[in-house]
Amino acid sequence: MVGHCRAGDKDIRAQKISNKLLIPGTAWTGAHNWVSSGNAAQAVKFVDPGKNYAFEVHQYLDAWSTGTTDKCEMPGRPAPPTSARSRPASA
Repeated sequence: MVGHCRAGDKDIRAQKISNKLLIPGTAWTGAHNWVSSGNAAQAVKFVDPGKNYAFEVHQYLDAWSTGTTDKCEMPGRPAPPTSARSRPASA
């Protein structure tokens, strides 16, 4: 994240472009494993001189957090609240 996004960010900002930049994670972008995947550790290193960016994070609510099923629950029990699944990314 830091390396490849920093190069693009630097070029964009050098051209006086001030749009919000969406910065992806380095190991997928699921909120459920944002910290354990190393995304959070890399995110704290990112610096945007334009100070106008957001980290691109999403969360699928199926049992495996993959979005490959149409069921938003784990077998035998209801899905946890969205806030519980995304808490690692927002803490």
